[in-house]
Amino acid sequence: PTLGTDNAVHTYSVTIDSDGLVGGTVSLPEMITVDDSAFYAAAGEDVTLTVTADEGYTLRLLMANDTEIDGGGTFFMPDEDVTITASFTKDVSSSLDEVTSNSVTLWSSHGLLNIALEAESRVQIFTVDGRCVITDNARIGDNSYPLPPSVYVVVIGGNTYKVFVI
Repeated sequence: PTLGTDNAVHTYSVTIDSDGLVGGTVSLPEMITVDDSAFYAAAGEDVTLTVTADEGYTLRLLMANDTEIDGGGTFFMPDEDVTITASFTKDVSSSLDEVTSNSVTLWSSHGLLNIALEAESRVQIFTVDGRCVITDNARIGDNSYPLPPSVYVVVIGGNTYKVFVI
């Protein structure tokens, strides 16, 4: 714990921003004390969150303020209040299967990710480590994107899909 000049332990609030969170939950550990409906942790302590993805979803990103939390949801409590944010992605079943959702059809074959749209939409394709590899204002109809074989997160018009390109 961090001691001030008065040798007192400094504690800071931990808040989970769950507004609009879809696909899972994030909860605070029992080791954090509750005081006046706020959660506090001592600066310098490790704080471990419980992250649970709903069935059919995968954790995409977990952050404490502007810092990504790697691994199992443990972060080092800084000398400031912390807001936890998370995002989950909906799993898409298989690389060879065709998936249709919200007027969007996705399928892959021979190193191409194919997307059929019923309306023009912004398409963003990310690697699983969060790097955006393609941003496109896709047209109505079929759109194809050459990609190396891997797992990708695709965001189309506010909906998120996890796809396998083979």
